[in-house]
Amino acid sequence: MADIAHESFDGAVVVKTLGLEAHEASRMAERAEALRDANVAVGRMRGRFDPLLDALPNLGILTVLAVGTVRMASGAIGVADLVQVAYLFTMIAFPVRAFGWVLAELPRSAVGWERVRAVLDAKGDMPSGELRLTDPGPLDLSARG
Repeated sequence: MADIAHESFDGAVVVKTLGLEAHEASRMAERAEALRDANVAVGRMRGRFDPLLDALPNLGILTVLAVGTVRMASGAIGVADLVQVAYLFTMIAFPVRAFGWVLAELPRSAVGWERVRAVLDAKGDMPSGELRLTDPGPLDLSARG
């Protein structure tokens, strides 16, 4: 979408001269709709993924309590053992959520890395201009020490 926007901004005079405003607006609308649909799909996926990841530690605690109650009734473990194991599950809740946040941000990070990598891997150079800071030019850039 950004590419189309830059094309439209950079070529605004040409687009107006050729009378292609409707065509450019149509291109932009199509891309905007595709972007909206992709964002909605990501939102739906995160809407399922985040609650499930938040529920995992709680489901683990409920399983520990269910199994622990049966084992406690048979005399295999005591109340303190059951409480310790249940508490350990509450302690892992935050790391599980943090891992979920990392997984949720991986797609965005991958796209960002591709953009940064393209800049870092670029060959060639951009020559600097002829103006030096010692030349006064249109502005006086002197400093006092």
